[in-house]
Amino acid sequence: MLSLLQPDELLITRTMQASRDQQLTYSDLLATVDSVTPAGFSPNHWKSRIGTGEQAFQQACNAINDLAMLQLGWLRVVAADGTPQVGRQIATLARSAGVWSLNVARIVAVDNDTEHRYGFCYGTLPEYPVCGEERFTVAYDPGTREVSFEVFSFSRPTALLARIGWPLIRRTQRQFCKDAAQAMRQACGSEPRSS
Repeated sequence: MLSLLQPDELLITRTMQASRDQQLTYSDLLATVDSVTPAGFSPNHWKSRIGTGEQAFQQACNAINDLAMLQLGWLRVVAADGTPQVGRQIATLARSAGVWSLNVARIVAVDNDTEHRYGFCYGTLPEYPVCGEERFTVAYDPGTREVSFEVFSFSRPTALLARIGWPLIRRTQRQFCKDAAQAMRQACGSEPRSS
């Protein structure tokens, strides 16, 4: 939902409730698991080193559970159903170029099959101004002891304002990846927290 006015708590709550029974807005469910971009969508991919060692990896897993990569100042979580589990919803509120965006997504997969990788994917619901899927993953390489953070997504605009502002949205998506990686580095203790 795009708006020139900041959504209030009541609107956020109503939007979350209305979204519970809605269908995802795209058909290529779980394509991000295999880093696949379906036809007609634009990809967004970022991978970076965020720390070293098993403790940093555990901190990164905790940061994923706390949705640290979605708490960026200009973007923040305004509602979440708890730690990542399939079927749970997450609502974020972003402000860019004077426009507020209330985004509601549903978790479609959780990656916790190995002891060295953790993350989740969420898919867009009708209130999201774009449609698509996004994956957040942290991984630990026992050989190098490197901890990495990866974002992979595909999207396309759905709302009229999103279509008009698609170049700005693409630039914001790239900035989001940089900022999310920085937030994850801070959560792992790799960089000092900014005030």
